[in-house]
Amino acid sequence: MNFVVSKMYARKRYSKIGQSILAVGVACTFGFSTPAWAEMILDLEQAIALVLKQNRSVRQSSDRLGLDANSIVAVQSDFKTQISPDAIIGVQNGKDASSYGFKVVRRFYNGTELVTRIANEKFGSDDGRSNRVSVEWRQPLLANAGRLVNEEPLVRAQQSSLSNRRSYELTRVSVVLQVISLYYEMIRLQQQTRADKKTIDRLTALFKASKAKESLGWTTRVDTLRVELQLSEARSRQNSNQDLLRSAARQFSEILAMPLNTTFKLKPPPTFELEITDEKLAIKTALKNRLDFAQVLQDFEDANRGVKIAKKRLKPALQLVTRYTRADDFVFFDNSLGSNNRWSLQLTSNTDFHRRREKAEFRNASIEEDAASQAIEIARQSIIREVRDRLTSYRLNRRNLTLAESSYDRAESRLKLARRLFDIGRETQFTVSDAEEAFLQTENQLLLNQARVSVSGYQALEAMGLLIETPKELRPDVYPRI
Repeated sequence: MNFVVSKMYARKRYSKIGQSILAVGVACTFGFSTPAWAEMILDLEQAIALVLKQNRSVRQSSDRLGLDANSIVAVQSDFKTQISPDAIIGVQNGKDASSYGFKVVRRFYNGTELVTRIANEKFGSDDGRSNRVSVEWRQPLLANAGRLVNEEPLVRAQQSSLSNRRSYELTRVSVVLQVISLYYEMIRLQQQTRADKKTIDRLTALFKASKAKESLGWTTRVDTLRVELQLSEARSRQNSNQDLLRSAARQFSEILAMPLNTTFKLKPPPTFELEITDEKLAIKTALKNRLDFAQVLQDFEDANRGVKIAKKRLKPALQLVTRYTRADDFVFFDNSLGSNNRWSLQLTSNTDFHRRREKAEFRNASIEEDAASQAIEIARQSIIREVRDRLTSYRLNRRNLTLAESSYDRAESRLKLARRLFDIGRETQFTVSDAEEAFLQTENQLLLNQARVSVSGYQALEAMGLLIETPKELRPDVYPRI
């Protein structure tokens, strides 16, 4: 049955494993050794849900997303109204001078800045205090005018947040693929160890029968030694597979953030069936869903925006400053001869005539845009190749599984026939041991191909960007293609 992993996380799944998690968690928290009965019974869906909930890398990546939110808030604060104290105490022309009040600043996304100051001033010990209000309006022109330039810090923070969210999602994809591979590997090794036990039982019975026939002179010592050697190899193979299973279980525990000595009882899943096997459809799906491709498209968008900003900054940097000041009292726009109104209008510029820095930055931005454009095609070709390779691997494993199943059936029938003929004295131990060896090879190959088919199917899903569901705003579709 084909399914997308992202559809498998119903809350009720956690209740099945809750008691085991609680027992193991309490043991870890209070420093107790994990009890021998702390065995977790899992199916593949539960293992995936658990790794997405508990994996340390996923949780670390998730926690770091909060840094991006704070960075965006910090940049946005530059465009909020800011109120701050505005005070000066000092000496001017040999006399004490002091001023206290507050300043209100508001910066807008197009670069306009409005500054208002209200202060109470005193100059000299004999003079009384006076009030002063000033309003200043600053408007950048040409190079620094407009939202494109002034919003760039905010846009960069938002783009960085998108990049980190993709990194988080790719971390989730990576750990899910790891847990799937480990799950099928553990299933294979569990089945292999059970098969090893059956093999040892069969060879033990064959060895006893061979010894009995040897004592009666019905067979030779060479045939008995051959069976004994096979029995020794089977026991060695069983020990090796058990060690591999324990190692895989420790890796499985680590990726699930469980104690390393946790034991698992895994339910064998059905063989995975990949629904999308058409190459063109798979490639189209990958280019619409792969987050790494979306990141390359975002990098090009950032580089393209950088070129526009660098080109705009080749223009002169001018600023129009309008200032109004009112002293003594707060009666504005008094037209009397004794008015304390002060108006000023200034056009300022600090532009370098040669524009060397700006020209160099524009050339660098153009180079980065070209590199980002090439990166898109590189990523596209890499994704196409990867999808084709994964589909080829899946198809090959499906064919090999069919052949392995057929070979297993024949080898099993041959072994049964050889044992019956041996029991009635029509065949020797050599025939049975030879059939046993062939059966072992086909059995191992069958178990290996069963695991490979499912794992390669999930790997093909990962190559198409469908292993887990990801937010739409992080996918390539939100960016225009070039």
